[in-house]
Amino acid sequence: MASGVWVTCGAPLPAGDGWRVWYSWPGGAFTPATPRVRTTNGTPMAVTLGPWAPGKPPPGSKRPMAIRELKVENATPGALYEVTIPEAPKPFLWRTLPTRLPSEGVSLLIGSCFWLNDDRDGYYSAAVKELVQRERPVFKILMGDQLYADVWAPLPNTIPEGMAQKYERYWGDDAYRDLLAACPTLVSCDDHEFWNDFPQKQIQVPLSWDRYQPHAGDTAAALYDSYQALLNPGGKRWMSLDLPPVSFFIADTRSYRTSDDDPHARLMLEAQWEDLETWARQLQGPGVLVLPQPLLKAGGSKTDRTLLDFKESDRLGAIFERALGGPNPHDILILTGDIHTGRLSSAEIVGLHGQIYELVASPASLVTPFLPPWGHKPNPLPDRLTINRRTWHVTGNQRLTATVDNNVGLIRIAPGRNGRYRFTLQLWRVRPLIGIAGRIFGKKPKAKGAQPIHDPIEIELR
Repeated sequence: MASGVWVTCGAPLPAGDGWRVWYSWPGGAFTPATPRVRTTNGTPMAVTLGPWAPGKPPPGSKRPMAIRELKVENATPGALYEVTIPEAPKPFLWRTLPTRLPSEGVSLLIGSCFWLNDDRDGYYSAAVKELVQRERPVFKILMGDQLYADVWAPLPNTIPEGMAQKYERYWGDDAYRDLLAACPTLVSCDDHEFWNDFPQKQIQVPLSWDRYQPHAGDTAAALYDSYQALLNPGGKRWMSLDLPPVSFFIADTRSYRTSDDDPHARLMLEAQWEDLETWARQLQGPGVLVLPQPLLKAGGSKTDRTLLDFKESDRLGAIFERALGGPNPHDILILTGDIHTGRLSSAEIVGLHGQIYELVASPASLVTPFLPPWGHKPNPLPDRLTINRRTWHVTGNQRLTATVDNNVGLIRIAPGRNGRYRFTLQLWRVRPLIGIAGRIFGKKPKAKGAQPIHDPIEIELR
């Protein structure tokens, strides 16, 4: 194993024959050794490697990063393979992407909001690895706030080095790297990859002030691209991925967002809007839309703006209207995080048939430097929301976790009844609950591992 080399698994390749493998190393010349792949019964498989083209380290860092695609010749889509990366300490078990939803179904994991300071003992990693061993998910989706760049933010005169050190502290942690490499990974970002409520200025976060822009924002974006977006297909900040007839779209509503005091404030680039609207028009079955923030959340906060605080959210509303009301209607499930409480909500658009469901998994590790150890209670959903001049009635809102329950989401997708598809939704506690007194006095949980927080919830989507 090469010293100081970090390795993790990015997106599965769309042809179902391999994965994107991410490397980072201390600097200087480096070419990774050829990985070895074999089936779970021990049969060696031939591999081919994509181009190796490392660039310069991101701002403030001396560590370059690069992707090499690993393809398995004559691979079986959806199969599990043992992958030995010579630079990694142990083999991995990774699943290739199925070309269609198999009859037995698939599983995936979702997570959001990870603060390393509250997980120094690796409970998040231990729980995710246990779920991966149980379920063998096709991938996991990390939906934003994979680090808190603005909690004890770097001083303005050390912005590049300080922000790079944040990433190196997280990705340099053995337990966190084990989590990342446990199964293929897709990512999106939210505000804490930058600072709270990015791009709005925060008086308590100097790097958000006008005098340090665009330098600080550009530095955070470059580090995000190197450490996270590089895992995605093509290294993009947004993408779609198909398990026909189910299709996923992982959106980025944060990194290109502009301030809401701009009369032309935006959530996304026009290119992403066009990709998202095309994706929704071409659905052949249920859609799964990953948003870094909930859509079912009232706007109006001046310290934590929601999607509904932006006029562009009407375009999101129109996507759901067309999907539910078209000649061949399809449902879209929202997967999201951000709000530090797990919940399942549902809504219906007046005049259209079908429910909109939104599952929140958050936090993976609660950030609590300025809050009581029991966190805070999120704002309740109103009975109705107005999006794109249409009334959305909130038909259900079930809180699945207390704020102190660090959690990840497990989603199982399988063929259902009458041409529908069954989605089984469940949140799992990633650290045993020790109570308020235990957190105040620094008591540690006695065991690591995943624990179900509630019974699985089944919904069927068109």
